[in-house]
Amino acid sequence: MTSRRWVANCVILTVFCCTGLSPATGGGPGEGSVTMPDRGICAHRGASDTHPENTIEAFREAIRLGAQMIEFDVTFSRDGQLVLIHDSTVDRTTNGKGAVSSLTLEELKKLDAGGWKDKRFAGVRMPTLDEALAMMPENIWLNVHLKETPGQAEKLAGQVAGRIVAHRRQHQAFLACGARAAAAARRAHAEIKICNMERQANSRRYVDETIAAKTAFIQLLGGATVDPAHTRLLKQHKIRINYCCANEAGKVAGLFAAGVEFPLVDRVGAMIQVAEKQGVARLLPVFRSRLKQAGLKTPLSTLLEQRSLGGGAATQGLALGKTHNFASNARTICRFDKNWKLIEQKTIRIDGVNHFGAIDYHDGFLWAGLLHGPEGGKYDKTLDRGKVAKIRASDLSVVQTWDITKDLTWIDPVCFDGTHLWVGDLRDLGIHRYRFDGDEIVRDGVFRYPAAMHFSQGVRVAGGKLYSIHTFGSMDGLFEFDLPKTLDKTVQRPTRVWEIAETRMHLEGFDFVPGHPDQIWHSQGGQVDRYRLSGAKAVAGGQPQGALFPVVSRQTSAARVRVTDLGAVADGKTDCLAAIHKAISQVVAAGGGTVVFPPAKQPYLVSGTVVIRSSNVKLSGKGATIKLADGAANGTKAKRTTDSQVHVLWVTGKPNKPVHRVEIRGLTVDANIYRQDDYYNPRAIVVEHGHLVKVRDVTILRPFVGLDIGAGSSDCEVRGCVVEDWLEDGFDASGDADKGSGAITTNIRFIDCHARNAPKSTGNAWEIEDGVRHIRVVDCSVTNVPRGNAFGLRNHWKDGPVDISRDIQLRGVRIEKVGGKYGIYSH
Repeated sequence: MTSRRWVANCVILTVFCCTGLSPATGGGPGEGSVTMPDRGICAHRGASDTHPENTIEAFREAIRLGAQMIEFDVTFSRDGQLVLIHDSTVDRTTNGKGAVSSLTLEELKKLDAGGWKDKRFAGVRMPTLDEALAMMPENIWLNVHLKETPGQAEKLAGQVAGRIVAHRRQHQAFLACGARAAAAARRAHAEIKICNMERQANSRRYVDETIAAKTAFIQLLGGATVDPAHTRLLKQHKIRINYCCANEAGKVAGLFAAGVEFPLVDRVGAMIQVAEKQGVARLLPVFRSRLKQAGLKTPLSTLLEQRSLGGGAATQGLALGKTHNFASNARTICRFDKNWKLIEQKTIRIDGVNHFGAIDYHDGFLWAGLLHGPEGGKYDKTLDRGKVAKIRASDLSVVQTWDITKDLTWIDPVCFDGTHLWVGDLRDLGIHRYRFDGDEIVRDGVFRYPAAMHFSQGVRVAGGKLYSIHTFGSMDGLFEFDLPKTLDKTVQRPTRVWEIAETRMHLEGFDFVPGHPDQIWHSQGGQVDRYRLSGAKAVAGGQPQGALFPVVSRQTSAARVRVTDLGAVADGKTDCLAAIHKAISQVVAAGGGTVVFPPAKQPYLVSGTVVIRSSNVKLSGKGATIKLADGAANGTKAKRTTDSQVHVLWVTGKPNKPVHRVEIRGLTVDANIYRQDDYYNPRAIVVEHGHLVKVRDVTILRPFVGLDIGAGSSDCEVRGCVVEDWLEDGFDASGDADKGSGAITTNIRFIDCHARNAPKSTGNAWEIEDGVRHIRVVDCSVTNVPRGNAFGLRNHWKDGPVDISRDIQLRGVRIEKVGGKYGIYSH
C-alpha cells in the first residue's frame, strides 16, 4: 500500500553496460562477488550540479547516471553524531545558521538542506553517515572525505572507520584524510583503505610521499595537466589515482589520457558522456542485502534500468502480460505497451472497497485485492472489507468478485499461480491461500513468514518457491521461500534475499520479466526499475505464473560471561546484584559481549537496580527471571529524584554521550511491586539516553511501570514483549521536555508487543508523552484492563521547555476488555 497510514484501529498524530572493472571483490555472505571499477567519474558530493550536495538525493542521481565513485564529506555534530556536510557552518547549504559543531543531530535534522538548490528539493534533510552507507550499491567506490577539525581528527577517523566496517563497506570505501587521521583509522581497523591527503598537491613530492605511506589512493589537486610519469609510477605501486577537480570536457578527457583514473566532477551527467568516449561504460549498480541470519543467502541484485513513466503511475504493484504491462494504484489500473508507454488509465469501482493492492496477470486476466481505506482522511473500522477481483486485461472490465471479509480485511498483494490464489494480509502477517470450489473460493491454508518482515508488498509463486517483497519491518528486501507441502502455523524461513533499492519510494509490488526468470520489474511510483537477480534463473526454471531506521549490522560481540560463574545463584534468595554487575563489567572490559543468565526455575534476586552505562552490552536469558527483592524500593518516595529511584534494569547514557547497541533478550523481569512500599516511580526496564537499544522477547511481571524508553533515546526497538499486572503504565515512550533538560526521545518502535491482565491499574497500557517524536506502535494489543486506559498520548504541562509530541502512529493495534474512561486519548 502506498498510504501506510491507513491501518485498522489506527491513530495518526501528527540500459547501461559495464566494463573496466578491477578484480577487487566485495565482502559479505551470499552468492556472487562484486568487482570494483578501474576508472570512471567520481561524483563530487554526489550529482552536485543538479542536486543539493552531500544528500541522499544527490547520491541517488549520481548512481542513476552511472558514476563509478561518489565523494562525500563527514564531520561531527555537537552531540558526536556523524553527519554529511562540506562546510564548517550550515549557512550555505541549509536554511540555518551557525557552526555544524554547535548543533546537535536533532537540530541539524530540522534544517532544510535542499531548498537552497531548488524549490523541488525543499524539505531534503542532512543525512548521517549511516544513512548514506546503507543506501549505497555494493560496487561503487566511496570517497569518504573527513572534515578534520583541531583535536578531533583521530576520533573522527576511528569512528568513521568503525561505521564502514559495521556496514561491511571496507571493500569499497576509503578515507580521504591526513596522516594522523589515517594512522588512527588503521589502528582501529587495519583493513581500512586510505587516500593520502597530507600536503595534497599535483607534484612529484606528493606522489613520493603517498607511495611511502602505502595508501590505496591518491587525490591529485590543481594544475591544468597531470604528468603521465607520475601516474605511471603510482600505478606501478598499485595506487589508484583521483584528481580534484574538473568540470570541462576537454580537461576531463585530458586527465584520462594522462593516466588519471577518477576525476572528481560536479557536472556528473555531462562528464559521464566524456568518460564513455574514453571507453568507460556507465556503472550498473549492484546491491546486496546486509541481513545476517543462519541459512539465509544474500545473492546480488543488479539494477539494469530505471524507466520513467511518461503517463500513468505504478504506486502499488505490477503485472506483466504477453502483450501489455499493467500497474495498480490506489483507485486506478494502468495498461501500458511493452515499452511502458501508457495506453489507458481506468478508475475501477467495486462496492464496499476503494483501494487496490499489488496485482497479478494470468492467462488474459488481472487478479487484484481491494480493501476499504479512509474517505476524506477519515477511517471507519466498521467499513472494513476485503474483496478479490478478476479483471479482463484487454479492457480492464471487472468480470467477477469474491468477498473474503470473514477471513481478512486489510488486503495488499494478490497472486494467482494457475491453481491457487494467494492473498497477502497486512494485519496478521500471512499470505492466505485459496482454492476454487466451483465459482467460490475457499481458504485452505496460510503461509506464515517471520514477523520481523512485517507485511508483504508483493508476492509471486514459481517453481515450488514463493517470492515476497517487504519494506516496513526490520527484514527488508525480496525474499525467496521453499513452499511447504502443507500450510499450517509453522513460520517459514526465507532461504535467500535480494536487496532492492528505494530509488523513488519504499518498496512496492514486482513481477518477473516474461522470458527472463532472473529479472524483475519493480514499481516506484512514476518510475519502474528493472533488476537482474543473481541465481534466480536456476531456481525458477522457467517463467513464473505470477508476483525507518537503515539496517546496520552489529559488530560481533566476542565476550560471553555467565552470571553464575561470578557468584549469582538462581534460588530466589541470594542477592545476585553484585555478580550481575561484575559480569557486565567483564563484558565492557572486553569491548562488548553478552551477559548470560542460564535458565532456572527460581529467579535471580536483586536488591537494587541493575545498571548498564556502557555500549555493546547484551543481556540474554531465555528461561531466566530477574526479580526485585522485597522492599528494595522502599522509602524512595520522599526524595522524588532520578537518583533515588530503584528500577530492575536501567540502561543509561548521558545527554551528550548515549549508550549504543545495548540489547535485552529473552528474560522475564519481575518488578515485584506489591512487595514494595513508599516508592517513587520504579520501572521494570528503563532506557535513558540510549541509541540503537533493542528489547526482544521479554516478559515483565508486576511492575509499577513496565518498560520505558525514556529521555534522549533514539532509534530503539521493543519487539515481542509482554507486560502483565502493572499498576501505573505498561509501556512508555517518554521525553523529558517538561523537566528542564529538553531531551527528546525519537524513532522508537514497539512491534508485536502486548499489555494484558492489569486489574489494579488506573493508568495507561501505553503512555506516549513529553516531547517524543516518530513513535510507531505496530501490531500490538491491550487486553483485560478493567480500570485503566489503553493508549494515552499526552504532555504533563509543567514549567519548563515543554515540547509537543509529534508523529505518533498506532498501526494494527487491538484493544479488548478495557474498562477505563478512554481506549485512546490525547491531550
